[in-house]
Amino acid sequence: AGMNPLAIYGWPFRVARMLFRLVQQLIRRVGVIAKSVRFAYEGLLVFPTRFCAKLGLAGDLLLTPVALVWMFWPLHVPIYMGQYSLFFSAGPMAGMLCLRGFVLVKSNFRTGGGARLKRD
Repeated sequence: AGMNPLAIYGWPFRVARMLFRLVQQLIRRVGVIAKSVRFAYEGLLVFPTRFCAKLGLAGDLLLTPVALVWMFWPLHVPIYMGQYSLFFSAGPMAGMLCLRGFVLVKSNFRTGGGARLKRD
């Protein structure tokens, strides 16, 4: 019982299939991590929003700088680093955070600390 000569031609396909499965698993894991990071980062705005909702006018005044920092911090990075070309990525990121922050504040400000987080 010798070696099948056709098996030599099949090993690159087996290796490619194994690599494809590994990459697929890696992408899934990165997705799970990204989702949990997003959830945690949104919590940095949701929890102060709910707290400030209970304070009335003082909460409005307190939430304004918190929300602005949460939304626009990416614009500080190019200035701090002195790499102004980073504005090409920081600008769109700040824009996306503004849109997401608007949704989070709007859906959580009047709930005033209910049991569940409203994310959409």
